[in-house]
Amino acid sequence: MLGNLEIHQDNVTNVLCAAHMFNIIEIVDACCKYIEKQLHPSNCLGIHKFSVQHDLHELSENAWNYILVKFLLIKIILIIESVFFLKETFYECYSE
Repeated sequence: MLGNLEIHQDNVTNVLCAAHMFNIIEIVDACCKYIEKQLHPSNCLGIHKFSVQHDLHELSENAWNYILVKFLLIKIILIIESVFFLKETFYECYSE
């Protein structure tokens, strides 16, 4: 080990993209593990999309498996977000 790298929410995607570009496997793996720990029904679709776009097979597979396990909860979150969006849109249109 030559040094330390601090991976956190604000830098993980940039560090991951750079490490992937230069094929630094240890950093790619560390970033993917960090992201996997952050999987949540509210972000798993975005993480899966990101991992597919960047050809991160293991992260993509883990995110997809998470989506399959949490499908009902994800669906509920999407419905709730849609209802809030529609409610806000309605109030903006008719609150004059």
